[in-house]
Order: sequence, then C-alpha cells, then structure tokens
Amino acid sequence: MKSKKNTLHNDVQDQQMKGNKISLEDQVIRNFDEVLESDEKIIKGFKPNFARVFLSRLLLTGIPCLLIAIFGILTFLIPDQQMSYVTALIIMLVAIMLACLMFALSVWFTCLYYKNTYYCYTNKRIIIKTGIFAVDFKSLVFDSIVSSTIYVGLLDKLLRKNTGTVYFKTALNSESQKIEKYIFAHVENASEIEKEIKNYISKQK
Repeated sequence: MKSKKNTLHNDVQDQQMKGNKISLEDQVIRNFDEVLESDEKIIKGFKPNFARVFLSRLLLTGIPCLLIAIFGILTFLIPDQQMSYVTALIIMLVAIMLACLMFALSVWFTCLYYKNTYYCYTNKRIIIKTGIFAVDFKSLVFDSIVSSTIYVGLLDKLLRKNTGTVYFKTALNSESQKIEKYIFAHVENASEIEKEIKNYISKQK
C-alpha cells in the first residue's frame, strides 16, 4: 500500500516538474521570439533562481535602509541638546519612512527585474534578456566566446540551491581594450549549464 502511495506521489512530482519545464520553455519562446532570426531556434532557456535574486538585491538596499532607520531612532533617543523633542521625533519618523520607502522600491524593482530576466542559447548564440522598466536584449555568437567561467559566492552556498553565475567572455576588444562578459546570473546548476553550452558549441564546430 505504501509503495503504491509513493509511486503515485513520485508520478505527481514528475508531472509537476514536466509542467514547470514546459511552462518555462513556452515563456522563453515568447520572450525571445521577436529577436530570433528566421533560421534560428532556441535550444534551451533558463531563468535565475527567485530566492537568490531577491537575497542579493535586497541585501544591497536592506543594509542602507537599516542604517537610515537606526540613525533616526538614535537621533530621537540621544538628541542634541539644542534640538527640541518635536524636531527629534520628526527626524526619526522621516528617517523610518524614508527607509521603508527605499525598501519597498527595492522589492518592486527586484520583482520587475526577475520578471523580465531570461537567458537562452540557440543554434547560433547565447541571448540575455533583462531590465526593469526598459527591457534590453544582449547576444553573443558562439564564435566570439573565448572562455567561460563559473562563480559561486557565499550567498549561493548559504542558500543551498546549487546556484551560481556563468560568465561567457569574449576576446580583448581592440577599441575599448576590454574583455566583454555575458552573464547568466544566479541560475541553478550553473556548472551543468556551462558544460552543456560548451558541449553544444563544440559539436557545432
């Protein structure tokens, strides 16, 4: 009886995973359809890990917001001798409201960033779609990829979601004297994605 329940549970999980995969593939096709060439097709699409994106983005603004709020509270608790009670109270309230506003805007911008961010590779190139209000597409043909590296930071390890960032690098630009980087940021199974794309490129040559 237990084995039947376990089998049914596993079947449901497999169906959910397949449904999520199909859903992501449909989203990728819709999001890149306008920039694909006539003879170009998407091989696979990716999306950054939701928790990893929010953790990194909110930490950047969460700490400044906390410091602003603490400043306002300390101003009220330890006011200057020449500062009245009302003035100290106003400063504290303004500081707290400013911190809350900044944090709320950060959450909103992060939601928009996550919603608009997709990565994929086609039979010709890698394509990155990202942005907050204005959406940008950035692509790199396979022949221009000189190397690729994987970065796994402290937040990736703390999150324990097997996330990381894949960097695709070009050759040194003769005009700008810089190596351009195309980034699949905060994706799950970053090493597998990097290996998969490298294998596909090698087969194309």
